[in-house]
Amino acid sequence: MGAIKENPLHRAKAAQKLHEKFGITADGLAQDIEHLKNWMAKQPHFPNTDHLNLDLWLENQIIIAKNSLERAKLNIDRYFTARTFVPDVFEGRDMLSDGIRQTFDNVTISYLPGLTSKLLRVSIFRIESPDAEHFHFDNIIKRCLMAMEYFLKVGFDFAGFYVVLDLQNFRLNHLSRINVSFLRSMSVAIKAYPVSFSAINILNAPTFLEKALALFKPFISAKLYNRVVLLKDIEELQSLIGDIPLPSDYSGTGISQKENSDMMKRELTDNRDYILRTDQAATIESKRLNKSISCSSFEPVLNGSFRKLCID
Repeated sequence: MGAIKENPLHRAKAAQKLHEKFGITADGLAQDIEHLKNWMAKQPHFPNTDHLNLDLWLENQIIIAKNSLERAKLNIDRYFTARTFVPDVFEGRDMLSDGIRQTFDNVTISYLPGLTSKLLRVSIFRIESPDAEHFHFDNIIKRCLMAMEYFLKVGFDFAGFYVVLDLQNFRLNHLSRINVSFLRSMSVAIKAYPVSFSAINILNAPTFLEKALALFKPFISAKLYNRVVLLKDIEELQSLIGDIPLPSDYSGTGISQKENSDMMKRELTDNRDYILRTDQAATIESKRLNKSISCSSFEPVLNGSFRKLCID
């Protein structure tokens, strides 16, 4: 069983558990989806959404919002507005571009099969080479957000992510290639996909980890920052995630980290046209009825051109 295309029966059971966790019923879900459709139709600044399977997409938004309609509305607005505020994050998200494809050679990202007892999807991020020449942080972030588009399309059967960062090959040269300006844009774009990150575990932490965390700290929430935990070894990781099969190169029974990563590469390639359509789905701010909402949504990270956009 692969990391992405899991047994449909298992996915259905996971979705059922997720609905129970958030108090979602079939009748209530249908009513909420219709409510959100009607609300979206009254937002003149929203883009065309013909590329979406709107019922499923809205169901996923409800799950991300933990069954809160008001939070779902805010998240949906942010989803479209982020493309207006930080278009650089949504440019070049093309699986045929050299920049995106190259990231799969120097960074592997796995999405492991099964869920933890808290219904979390375990994901392992690993830098493959100590050579930082081909490490392009902006393209790696774009690729991560492309995966969020994929899950929004095919369905959320998990409550959030349990992230593992394997930093064995992380060097100071990698850190020096991270652009602070893009970090600011990233902090806005992340609000378009407010999925819960319940843990960020670090394997093989480098000696300069504090420097790396200091760079990221201004651009992530305090709640997320406090969830960063260093692990002693793989055995500790396995004990934390329970029965989830780790990749074979982590002494697990699953397929390798690279095979897991390549599975998502194929999925993103198959959904290339869809993702390119989502990248064009930006708001038309001149048509927004409540001008203050877009600014308040991103206020903590607004400055410079972002703030000018609000004022204009």
